Amino acid sequence: MSRKSVLITRTVWLVSWVSLFTDISSEMLYPVMPAYLQTIGFTALGIGLLEGLAEAIVSWSKGYFGFWSDASGKRMPFVRIGYLLSALGKGMLLLGKMPLLIFLSRSADRFGKGIRSAPRDAVLVAESKVEHRGTVFGFHRAMDTVGASIGPLMAMLCLWYYPGNYTLVFTVALAPACISVLLTWLIAEPPSTPIVRQEKPVFTYVAYWRAVSPLLKKVFLGLLVFALANSSDLFLLMRAKSMGWSDSGLIGLYVLYNLTYAALSYPVGKLADRRGMAFVNILGLLCFIIVYAGFAFANDPMLLLPLLLVYGLFAACSEGMAKAWISKLVGKEEMATSLGFFAGINGLAALLASSLTGWLWVSFSPTVALSCSAVLSLLALLWMWMIKNTSKKLVAKA
Repeated sequence: MSRKSVLITRTVWLVSWVSLFTDISSEMLYPVMPAYLQTIGFTALGIGLLEGLAEAIVSWSKGYFGFWSDASGKRMPFVRIGYLLSALGKGMLLLGKMPLLIFLSRSADRFGKGIRSAPRDAVLVAESKVEHRGTVFGFHRAMDTVGASIGPLMAMLCLWYYPGNYTLVFTVALAPACISVLLTWLIAEPPSTPIVRQEKPVFTYVAYWRAVSPLLKKVFLGLLVFALANSSDLFLLMRAKSMGWSDSGLIGLYVLYNLTYAALSYPVGKLADRRGMAFVNILGLLCFIIVYAGFAFANDPMLLLPLLLVYGLFAACSEGMAKAWISKLVGKEEMATSLGFFAGINGLAALLASSLTGWLWVSFSPTVALSCSAVLSLLALLWMWMIKNTSKKLVAKA
């Protein structure tokens, strides 16, 4: 039996388990970071700059390593090194509380993600038929998000028994990170052919942008506009904190979001295969607008509960489906390059989005900052709607 006759292959399972353990580790840290950073002197603007710059550095590197992966014809060396570097970055949090050390830790963690992401996604593409691409990416995202639900619960238990002991949380988070590194050695290298390119290296971005099809350019532009609105989720947690939610309550909210995200990722992937990637992307943008407008103007803290459910649907419709969409519009010889390019422009936009949101938050108010994100997302939604309704090629392929 061909490996592609099986919808979820052994390799897809293993890649998904690696992501699950990595997210247990990462998401143990994520919901407690706002409180931890504030205890060592970070402001909202400082948190925005930290998150945005770390994401930008790492995401910009994804294009480079995606290109390198395509050029070498190898995937797994990048995947293994990337997960190892992320584990080392988490371990650096145990070395001290200096802002520079925190920045280096976050950068190492995210740089590891930059190395591994595009080659890992190319492995998933190699293990799926084009008509099942959304389902496979949705399954991987669901497993990833199960880990993102377990991690905050583990952090909650640590802080329940040892309040304020962030060092314990950082220590426990290292274990699943190490497990994920070990699991990568069970994944076989998928067959691929090195691609010799005569043009300028595409990781310069400008050369690659010139080479892509007009349709893919339109898709990239729509995703970029949205990325400029999509600041760090830490701002939503900070908004909930300002409305009276305790640290344990914040973790509970984050778990609710991740459980919803995990539960919906696989069915949303199947929906994307049936109705099209453009339809699912537009649905996600609509959910994002509702959530950010709700967080901006809500007065009752309990209103955040249904909004987090809607945010889980947005997440299921966004990153994984965007990658699946792009993978349908490019050839296999530039798969990792294209996915890396998307991650790269997304990361630069994340720097601008988080920095701008932090500045608006401090200079005006949380309501102004979150409202601006909602308005910019509306522009992205209108752009995607225009693409969906004017491009027959898009409807046929996506």
